Amino acid sequence: GTGQICTVVSSQAFIQEYSAAEVRGAVMGLFGTCGSLGQIVHVFIGGLLFSNWRMQGPFWWMGLMNLLVLLSALVLAKWLQPNAPDGSTQASVMLQEGHHT
Repeated sequence: GTGQICTVVSSQAFIQEYSAAEVRGAVMGLFGTCGSLGQIVHVFIGGLLFSNWRMQGPFWWMGLMNLLVLLSALVLAKWLQPNAPDGSTQASVMLQEGHHT
């Protein structure tokens, strides 16, 4: 509902703000594609769990996915911690040096 709409709009604004102008359209397109595919795949998996396991299956699935997102965010936050005297992060140094992962 409303929470999902707020999340989509705010994440699109974040992506637009932090992507380079010359690739902004491509980044937004990829972001939208990944979001759409995620919705299709998770609805399918949730339906299978509901039909073949138990009624609470989709909720367990989303709980597991949210746990994975949390763990990924914690790892990313640790990786982006400032570790230089000027406050730059490991990721910003890698991007400045031309390393693209």
